[in-house]
Amino acid sequence: MKKLLCVAVLVAVIGAGTAFAQFGIGVHGGGGTLGGGGGINLAFSDIYIYVDALGAWDGGMHVSGAVDFLSLYKTNLASNFDFYVRVGVGAGLWGFNDTFGLAAAARVPVGVSWKPIPLIELFLQAVPQIGLKILPSIDLFWGVGGNLGVRFWF
Repeated sequence: MKKLLCVAVLVAVIGAGTAFAQFGIGVHGGGGTLGGGGGINLAFSDIYIYVDALGAWDGGMHVSGAVDFLSLYKTNLASNFDFYVRVGVGAGLWGFNDTFGLAAAARVPVGVSWKPIPLIELFLQAVPQIGLKILPSIDLFWGVGGNLGVRFWF
């Protein structure tokens, strides 16, 4: 029984290490229709997660998140300089004074990334978005945001 348990633990550890062999974490700043301010970003191979939080000077708060889950196009412009186009979704929640809002959007990040060394990635991206404001009223919106950030790969 002990041998079976050891083998199961070993398989789980190797499987998890293989699944997340490329893991990155970083910080970014920027703005857009659903997000703004700064936040953290995570990357698991080709899935990119962004979480923004902005405390506003007029008594409010904005929290948004996005997940880019599909790489449409990626090419190496140089040995450590890439151009990419991805597809993802985002959601935002905000409250300013007495106004509360909620929105969801589809997004298509277009950007460049540079890895001066394999551990560090610098990126700049423009993020066209189209979405639906759900609260305080139902409205269709579109816009272009962007991010500038750094990510550390493990």
